[in-house]
Amino acid sequence: MVIDVDTVTVISLDDVPEDLLAERKKFGLDRYDEVWNGVLHMNPSPIRRHGELAVVLFRALDSAAADTGLQVLWEQNLIPLHEPGWNDYRIPDLIVFGPEVSQERGVQGAPELVVEIRSPGDDSFRKLPFYEEIGAGEVLIIDRDTAAIRRWTNGPDGLVEHVPADAVHRLACLPVTVRTIDAELVAEAIPIDAD
Repeated sequence: MVIDVDTVTVISLDDVPEDLLAERKKFGLDRYDEVWNGVLHMNPSPIRRHGELAVVLFRALDSAAADTGLQVLWEQNLIPLHEPGWNDYRIPDLIVFGPEVSQERGVQGAPELVVEIRSPGDDSFRKLPFYEEIGAGEVLIIDRDTAAIRRWTNGPDGLVEHVPADAVHRLACLPVTVRTIDAELVAEAIPIDAD
């Protein structure tokens, strides 16, 4: 038997049976669900490799953020400022944000950085317009299987992809470098001189 663990199921909120939502909630299957403009995206739980990549990056980001006033969290709701309910939000794998956008229900407004660990067939790239519109300062999409990194920064012209000649991505929001070596992710916090 073959089970596709990377399939995303999409259905309009108006068409979702209440018993399906109740069952997903009861068994914790809704943990990674997102709503895109009133359309429910039911995402499967990530596999182990997904988590391992997130941990590598989290350690570097959290270390670098310690003295900056920024916070790094896993899988937080990212909600537009104009969204009073739960009809439009995404859940990036990692998010770096300041206290001005921290809310009880998640991050509401522009984060400094969002990170997506991309599984085959998922919607990571389709989230880019949302991240651009919400004002995310940077976006990283890391391929789960190859650890290949793509990075965008947000500015007056919207999201612009950066491809460094040396393959070392230097984040703008924190003193962290990210690169791939032999299909493994390497993320390092860069010490700031005290001079």
